[in-house]
Amino acid sequence: MLSSNHHPPSTSRHVMSHTIKVVPQLPAEVVGNIVEQGAEDRHFLCQALEVNKVWADAAQRVLWRRPQSAFLSSLARSRRQDLANKIRCLSFHQHSTVAEVKVYDKLSLPNFRALELEKVQIGYQRFVKFVQAGLREMKLVLGGGASPRQSILSLIQDRCPHLQKLVIRSDGRLSPNWGAQAGVALAFQNLLFGCSELRHIEVGSFIARHFDSSIFRQIFLREGLDLLEELYLPDLLLHEAVLSNIAPLPGQFPHVMEISLACNSATAATMISKMPNVRRLTLHILDGGKDFLPGLAHLTDVKDLKHEFQHTLTLSPTSDAEQVAFFSGFTKLKELVFMFQGQLSVPAMFALARGSSDLGGFAICSYADFYGINPANLHDNPPLYALVTRNIDVLHGPCSTHA
Repeated sequence: MLSSNHHPPSTSRHVMSHTIKVVPQLPAEVVGNIVEQGAEDRHFLCQALEVNKVWADAAQRVLWRRPQSAFLSSLARSRRQDLANKIRCLSFHQHSTVAEVKVYDKLSLPNFRALELEKVQIGYQRFVKFVQAGLREMKLVLGGGASPRQSILSLIQDRCPHLQKLVIRSDGRLSPNWGAQAGVALAFQNLLFGCSELRHIEVGSFIARHFDSSIFRQIFLREGLDLLEELYLPDLLLHEAVLSNIAPLPGQFPHVMEISLACNSATAATMISKMPNVRRLTLHILDGGKDFLPGLAHLTDVKDLKHEFQHTLTLSPTSDAEQVAFFSGFTKLKELVFMFQGQLSVPAMFALARGSSDLGGFAICSYADFYGINPANLHDNPPLYALVTRNIDVLHGPCSTHA
């Protein structure tokens, strides 16, 4: 937020002019707050957006995480097509207003490339307007009664031939039978064939648990998907029914470069062993996992490994010594992130930091507290201290960082 010596924008033209000079140095979400406070002055709103050039910021890629209604509705009212031309991504969430969503009805968005809809009830007809040939990325988080059907998947296939990233998730309240509806799995398979430029696939288990082995074979072996480089299947491997469809597939999957696993069984480890070229791996390791660790032995030389522990780092019944031995074997890591809700093994962390000479990013985030970590101990271990404090920017979501 603004420091204490800056005052919120008021109707004073002098204060607004001063704020505009500060805007380019502020994060996009702070700009959103400024825009919200100065929303009554449409001229100021457009100036702030123009000076900040938030639309052209490739690193931001979204309007901002919580779209401000004043900003989009004012843009629509002013019909500033020059600003609308700069919009690259639209991100709407469940708290988005009707005025925000209707911005697409008011203005032409010729450079619109990415769409994020998270539990937004916009109606099928408006969704059809959003889905256009220029889209490169699409993220749909479904919830409650906002679940698109087979027609949505077919629409994406027909209208988005150049789609490179597709994310379809559920907020957990969606009926688990949605993916079992007649035609949904086939529609998804057709989408994989039709969108030949897909590089990033992220599909929730509410759909994927109903896929048969032919769809997984198409994904893993890139049948019809010559450019597939990344694969995300969050929460997928919590379901043994899904594992039984994947594990029997013959041969190896050399084209899989990145994968997310949410299971600690020996079967999951066996599947990983079929992916010799994995360079980035997200592990949601739950309690237990003694049979899972040996299956990861071939990954000790991966370039980039990310661990996300959603519960505890202690892999009972493994001992602390086993943790240290396991993590110290990863000597060529580029990035490591710990996410946990319980006690973190300090010796294992220190062993990893000392053993990975190439480690360039090491962050620790917690949903609770930093148990067992004494800041003084970090000063006694300079490599770990530097890594923890240097990479706060990689953290996101509800995590909190403790130095």
